[in-house]
Amino acid sequence: MRVLLTGAFGNLGSLVVEKLLERKHHVVAFDVPGKVNRKIAGAFESDPNVEIVWGDIRDAERVASLVHGVDAVVHLAAIIPPFSERNPELARAVNVGGTEHIVRAIETAARPPLLVFGSSISVFGPRKQGDPLCTPQDEVVETDHYSGHKIQSEKRIQALASPWAILRLAGMIDERLRQRDPAQARMAFSLAPDNPVEYVHTGDAATAIANVLDRPEAHDRIHLIGGGRACQVTVLQLTQTLIGAYGLQVSAGDMGKAPTAAPWLDTSESERLLSYQQHTAEDFRRESLRKFRFVRPLVRPLSPLIMAAMKLWLRKGDPS
Repeated sequence: MRVLLTGAFGNLGSLVVEKLLERKHHVVAFDVPGKVNRKIAGAFESDPNVEIVWGDIRDAERVASLVHGVDAVVHLAAIIPPFSERNPELARAVNVGGTEHIVRAIETAARPPLLVFGSSISVFGPRKQGDPLCTPQDEVVETDHYSGHKIQSEKRIQALASPWAILRLAGMIDERLRQRDPAQARMAFSLAPDNPVEYVHTGDAATAIANVLDRPEAHDRIHLIGGGRACQVTVLQLTQTLIGAYGLQVSAGDMGKAPTAAPWLDTSESERLLSYQQHTAEDFRRESLRKFRFVRPLVRPLSPLIMAAMKLWLRKGDPS
């Protein structure tokens, strides 16, 4: 199968490339030519089954030329929070406009490809611990620019006459920590510690995306892609996993009060159809500890000083 993958060299995209190659697909890897992206792309340059294409999802003609002639499009390219909230016009042009370019190209293709869209569980809005698990049938709500973009794009995709699949992805982070930015750290520490977070291992999300391509029973559906019960944690627990891997200690008092839209999910149907849940939040903890095992002994004795400096630094930024 010839697959166009947008956002090919992001945290998730690069793993999707690997999964698609494992399944002997030919990948047209499309992304913007940033420094980090070019470095990640270097690992695939010699693979004959990867065609690296640099460009901008806002270029309708460029997008159409790539969509025509493929069997499937996996659309992951997006501007995410907090950047989407600071640059709403750019984010809309990429998130909504880019999706519209793909949909229009599919509608005009002689042989319309399957469209797999990476959406977000943020469309459910904030939830509290004890609330019922979210299902694909639950109402969606726009709480920021990003969730609004995803909701609008989902509606457009569901109107397609050709096959589609929407994957609402849970919170993803892994020990690689690619595409890091201070604004994301500030946003994370602004969240209330007891907020529920559904975590999904990036590798499992990539598996779900790869599996949906050749499983027709999973097409024309909305799937909730989360890690399941063993990945239903709180903001504090997830933060402690990551910060603790460095040898730092974080408590509820270090966190903020903002709500987060990463509710716990009912993933029983998505797991039945896509069989992707292979990792737990505990696996992420172990992977992170292993990744930073040489850093911890150096950092741990200085943890109080480092955390004090970090708090001052975090206060200088506005996560909104």
